[in-house]
Amino acid sequence: MPKRTAYKIILITAVLVVSMLTFSVKNVGADGIVGDMNGDDVVDARDIEIASNAVNSWPGHPRWNPLADLDGDGKISAMDICIIAHHIGKKITMITVSLKINPCVLNLRSKGRWITALIEFPEGYSAKAVNISSILLNGTIRAESRPHAMGDFDCDGKEELMLKFNRRALANFILENYHCRTRIGRITLTITGNFADGTRFKGSTTQKVLFTSHRCK
Repeated sequence: MPKRTAYKIILITAVLVVSMLTFSVKNVGADGIVGDMNGDDVVDARDIEIASNAVNSWPGHPRWNPLADLDGDGKISAMDICIIAHHIGKKITMITVSLKINPCVLNLRSKGRWITALIEFPEGYSAKAVNISSILLNGTIRAESRPHAMGDFDCDGKEELMLKFNRRALANFILENYHCRTRIGRITLTITGNFADGTRFKGSTTQKVLFTSHRCK
Protein backbone atom coordinates (compact mmCIF):
# COMPACT_ATOMS: atom_id res chain seq x y z
CA MET A 1 0.00 0.00 0.00
CA PRO A 2 1.42 3.44 -0.90
CA LYS A 3 2.64 5.37 2.12
CA ARG A 4 0.39 8.37 1.40
CA THR A 5 -2.69 6.15 1.22
CA ALA A 6 -1.69 4.44 4.46
CA TYR A 7 -1.45 7.63 6.49
CA LYS A 8 -4.76 8.88 5.05
CA ILE A 9 -6.41 5.68 6.28
CA ILE A 10 -4.79 6.17 9.68
CA LEU A 11 -6.06 9.76 9.76
CA ILE A 12 -9.64 8.75 8.94
CA THR A 13 -9.56 5.99 11.55
CA ALA A 14 -8.09 8.34 14.13
CA VAL A 15 -10.78 10.96 13.55
CA LEU A 16 -13.49 8.33 14.04
CA VAL A 17 -12.22 7.21 17.43
CA VAL A 18 -10.67 10.40 18.72
CA SER A 19 -13.88 11.68 20.33
CA MET A 20 -14.08 8.57 22.50
CA LEU A 21 -10.59 8.86 23.95
CA THR A 22 -9.14 10.72 26.90
CA PHE A 23 -5.55 11.78 26.23
CA SER A 24 -2.58 12.22 28.48
CA VAL A 25 -0.14 14.37 26.51
CA LYS A 26 3.44 14.54 27.74
CA ASN A 27 5.26 15.77 24.65
CA VAL A 28 4.41 19.26 23.38
CA GLY A 29 6.17 20.92 20.46
CA ALA A 30 8.62 23.78 20.98
CA ASP A 31 5.96 26.16 19.63
CA GLY A 32 3.51 24.98 22.29
CA ILE A 33 1.15 23.17 19.88
CA VAL A 34 0.44 19.50 20.52
CA GLY A 35 1.04 17.50 17.34
CA ASP A 36 3.01 20.08 15.35
CA MET A 37 5.65 17.64 14.13
CA ASN A 38 7.37 19.87 11.59
CA GLY A 39 7.30 23.14 13.53
CA ASP A 40 5.30 25.11 10.97
CA ASP A 41 2.92 26.43 13.65
CA VAL A 42 -0.09 24.44 12.43
CA VAL A 43 -1.28 20.86 12.94
CA ASP A 44 -2.33 19.26 9.66
CA ALA A 45 -2.09 16.12 7.52
CA ARG A 46 1.65 16.61 7.07
CA ASP A 47 2.13 16.07 10.79
CA ILE A 48 0.05 12.88 10.58
CA GLU A 49 2.31 11.68 7.76
CA ILE A 50 5.49 12.39 9.74
CA ALA A 51 4.20 10.57 12.81
CA SER A 52 2.88 7.68 10.72
CA ASN A 53 6.39 7.06 9.43
CA ALA A 54 7.44 6.32 13.02
CA VAL A 55 4.54 4.03 14.00
CA ASN A 56 5.69 0.79 15.71
CA SER A 57 9.08 2.28 16.55
CA TRP A 58 10.83 2.78 19.88
CA PRO A 59 14.06 4.44 21.14
CA GLY A 60 16.96 3.05 19.13
CA HIS A 61 14.76 1.97 16.23
CA PRO A 62 15.85 3.48 12.87
CA ARG A 63 12.40 5.09 12.39
CA TRP A 64 12.12 6.40 15.96
CA ASN A 65 10.97 10.02 16.22
CA PRO A 66 10.76 11.25 19.83
CA LEU A 67 8.49 14.13 18.82
CA ALA A 68 5.83 11.61 17.79
CA ASP A 69 5.73 9.96 21.22
CA LEU A 70 3.01 12.32 22.41
CA ASP A 71 1.77 10.15 25.26
CA GLY A 72 5.30 9.54 26.53
CA ASP A 73 5.03 5.74 26.69
CA GLY A 74 8.31 5.07 24.85
CA LYS A 75 6.77 3.86 21.60
CA ILE A 76 4.89 5.30 18.64
CA SER A 77 1.41 3.84 18.27
CA ALA A 78 -2.07 4.60 16.94
CA MET A 79 -2.71 6.50 20.18
CA ASP A 80 -0.08 9.08 19.20
CA ILE A 81 -1.70 9.45 15.78
CA CYS A 82 -5.08 9.95 17.46
CA ILE A 83 -3.65 12.71 19.64
CA ILE A 84 -2.42 14.54 16.53
CA ALA A 85 -5.80 14.05 14.85
CA HIS A 86 -7.48 15.53 17.90
CA HIS A 87 -5.49 18.74 17.37
CA ILE A 88 -5.85 18.98 13.58
CA GLY A 89 -6.39 22.60 12.57
CA LYS A 90 -4.73 24.10 15.66
CA LYS A 91 -2.32 26.87 14.78
CA ILE A 92 -0.41 29.77 16.23
CA THR A 93 -1.40 33.32 15.45
CA MET A 94 1.65 35.57 15.82
CA ILE A 95 1.45 39.35 15.72
CA THR A 96 4.31 41.84 15.63
CA VAL A 97 4.60 44.46 18.36
CA SER A 98 6.81 47.50 18.85
CA LEU A 99 9.39 47.30 21.64
CA LYS A 100 11.26 50.11 23.39
CA ILE A 101 13.77 49.61 26.22
CA ASN A 102 14.74 52.12 28.88
CA PRO A 103 17.55 53.00 29.54
CA CYS A 104 18.50 53.57 25.92
CA VAL A 105 22.08 52.56 26.83
CA LEU A 106 22.38 49.59 29.18
CA ASN A 107 25.38 49.92 31.50
CA LEU A 108 26.38 46.43 32.58
CA ARG A 109 28.06 47.82 35.69
CA SER A 110 24.98 49.65 36.87
CA LYS A 111 23.58 48.58 40.22
CA GLY A 112 20.05 49.55 39.22
CA ARG A 113 17.31 47.03 39.92
CA TRP A 114 15.23 47.13 36.74
CA ILE A 115 15.10 47.84 33.06
CA THR A 116 11.79 49.05 31.62
CA ALA A 117 10.13 47.70 28.48
CA LEU A 118 7.35 49.48 26.58
CA ILE A 119 5.30 47.23 24.31
CA GLU A 120 3.01 48.85 21.77
CA PHE A 121 0.40 46.64 20.11
CA PRO A 122 -1.13 47.01 16.64
CA GLU A 123 -4.68 48.25 16.20
CA GLY A 124 -7.25 45.75 17.40
CA TYR A 125 -5.13 44.34 20.21
CA SER A 126 -5.30 45.59 23.78
CA ALA A 127 -2.60 45.49 26.44
CA LYS A 128 -5.35 44.58 28.90
CA ALA A 129 -5.68 41.15 27.26
CA VAL A 130 -2.01 40.21 27.71
CA ASN A 131 -0.98 37.31 29.93
CA ILE A 132 1.84 39.00 31.87
CA SER A 133 3.27 35.70 33.15
CA SER A 134 3.92 34.56 29.56
CA ILE A 135 6.24 37.43 28.64
CA LEU A 136 9.94 36.64 28.15
CA LEU A 137 12.93 38.69 27.06
CA ASN A 138 15.17 36.78 24.64
CA GLY A 139 13.34 33.61 25.59
CA THR A 140 15.01 33.55 28.99
CA ILE A 141 14.19 36.45 31.33
CA ARG A 142 10.65 36.55 32.65
CA ALA A 143 8.85 39.85 33.12
CA GLU A 144 8.25 40.88 36.71
CA SER A 145 4.61 40.45 37.72
CA ARG A 146 4.81 43.85 39.47
CA PRO A 147 5.04 46.66 38.75
CA HIS A 148 3.35 46.87 35.35
CA ALA A 149 1.01 49.47 33.90
CA MET A 150 -0.86 50.52 30.76
CA GLY A 151 -0.94 53.98 29.22
CA ASP A 152 0.48 56.26 26.55
CA PHE A 153 3.95 56.51 28.08
CA ASP A 154 5.73 57.83 24.98
CA CYS A 155 2.99 60.36 24.13
CA ASP A 156 2.36 59.03 20.62
CA GLY A 157 -1.38 58.61 21.11
CA LYS A 158 -1.18 54.81 21.40
CA GLU A 159 -1.49 52.62 24.47
CA GLU A 160 1.57 50.71 25.67
CA LEU A 161 2.15 48.03 28.23
CA MET A 162 4.98 48.97 30.61
CA LEU A 163 6.90 46.10 32.19
CA LYS A 164 9.97 45.66 34.35
CA PHE A 165 12.75 43.09 33.93
CA ASN A 166 15.49 42.24 36.37
CA ARG A 167 18.53 44.29 35.30
CA ARG A 168 21.09 41.91 36.80
CA ALA A 169 19.50 38.90 35.07
CA LEU A 170 19.70 40.70 31.72
CA ALA A 171 23.29 41.84 32.33
CA ASN A 172 24.31 38.26 33.14
CA PHE A 173 22.58 37.00 30.01
CA ILE A 174 24.42 39.55 27.87
CA LEU A 175 27.81 38.76 29.43
CA GLU A 176 27.28 35.05 28.85
CA ASN A 177 26.24 35.45 25.21
CA TYR A 178 27.92 38.59 23.86
CA HIS A 179 31.47 39.93 24.10
CA CYS A 180 32.65 43.26 22.75
CA ARG A 181 36.01 44.68 21.63
CA THR A 182 34.63 48.20 21.88
CA ARG A 183 33.20 49.87 24.95
CA ILE A 184 29.77 50.34 23.41
CA GLY A 185 28.14 47.52 21.47
CA ARG A 186 24.74 46.74 20.02
CA ILE A 187 22.63 43.67 20.64
CA THR A 188 19.13 42.58 19.65
CA LEU A 189 16.55 42.19 22.40
CA THR A 190 13.38 40.26 21.57
CA ILE A 191 10.20 40.10 23.61
CA THR A 192 7.60 37.35 23.28
CA GLY A 193 4.34 36.61 25.03
CA ASN A 194 0.70 35.56 24.75
CA PHE A 195 -2.71 37.13 24.93
CA ALA A 196 -5.31 35.45 27.11
CA ASP A 197 -6.83 33.76 24.03
CA GLY A 198 -3.50 32.15 23.10
CA THR A 199 -2.55 34.59 20.34
CA ARG A 200 1.19 35.17 20.46
CA PHE A 201 3.19 38.35 19.94
CA LYS A 202 6.81 39.14 19.26
CA GLY A 203 8.86 42.29 18.92
CA SER A 204 12.54 43.21 18.72
CA THR A 205 14.75 46.24 19.15
CA THR A 206 18.44 47.05 18.86
CA GLN A 207 19.90 47.96 22.25
CA LYS A 208 23.10 49.88 22.97
CA VAL A 209 25.17 48.23 25.69
CA LEU A 210 28.03 49.72 27.68
CA PHE A 211 30.39 46.77 28.10
CA THR A 212 33.32 46.37 30.46
CA SER A 213 36.45 44.66 29.11
CA HIS A 214 34.89 41.97 26.92
CA ARG A 215 35.42 40.96 23.31
CA CYS A 216 32.62 41.14 20.75
CA LYS A 217 31.16 38.14 18.94
